[in-house]
Amino acid sequence: MSTEEAEGGNEQSIFETPTETEAAAATTDLPFQPAQFTSTELHLEDVKIVSDGFNGGFNAPPAPKMVEEEPQGWHRFYKISFYQPYFNMNTQDILFRCYSGLQPFGKNFFDRISPYPDFYGPFWVATTLIVSLVACSSISSRAEHWHLGCPTEWAFDFAKVSVASWFIYPYLSLCSLGLYISQRYYNVGLSLPELMCLYGYSLTGYIPAALASILPFSWLQWMVFILGACVATVSLVWSLFPSISKLEWKKALLLLLIPGALQFLIGLFFKAYFFGKTTCPQLS
Repeated sequence: MSTEEAEGGNEQSIFETPTETEAAAATTDLPFQPAQFTSTELHLEDVKIVSDGFNGGFNAPPAPKMVEEEPQGWHRFYKISFYQPYFNMNTQDILFRCYSGLQPFGKNFFDRISPYPDFYGPFWVATTLIVSLVACSSISSRAEHWHLGCPTEWAFDFAKVSVASWFIYPYLSLCSLGLYISQRYYNVGLSLPELMCLYGYSLTGYIPAALASILPFSWLQWMVFILGACVATVSLVWSLFPSISKLEWKKALLLLLIPGALQFLIGLFFKAYFFGKTTCPQLS
């Protein structure tokens, strides 16, 4: 064999691919290191689709946001963040829940608002009811005062504003709190925000009753307020029934009868006080 052939053979051996046996023997000499994986969840909403036609249509998901969780519980009631979830509502949510207060049949009210009861809607329903009662009763009283031909000038009754405010807001708060304490004693499980939400939206039925009572006809006013009281009472009792009916029938009847009776009686009070009979004051 010539020297050139020997050198050519040596150069060829340098670039030869190792056999399978040699490769296996080489890999067995390496120390074993287990693979480490990090669990990262990829949600579909984190992927943004773009139509650039070249990169496959997907961009990298954004980095996860670090949210500092605060401890939950009633001991945080002095913080604004405690009340923030109960006022995070939009107009569509408020209107749907007002409709649920007028139409209690079908899906239960607590299922409609779950898991987000609110204080924003009940507050504005109560405020709207106060304004409606005072304004509509004043218009009705003024029209009846003119119809009777009273010689004295009609005067606005500011006492109605105080009575409406001091009656409706405490009624909403104290009845919700009283029912919450009672049902907690029997281990029913409804929360205070849920009950306040129910009481607030159940008062929606009295708003159209007050608007219809602008017409100064006593029989019409009684009719619409009795109808509004029936709607408000049925809305309250029907929504409470699935949760309270699990109790013994005497206890369940007590927890349904008392709130229902109070809900109906306030409708009669609204008619008797705000839309009572107008009389002409005597001249001095």
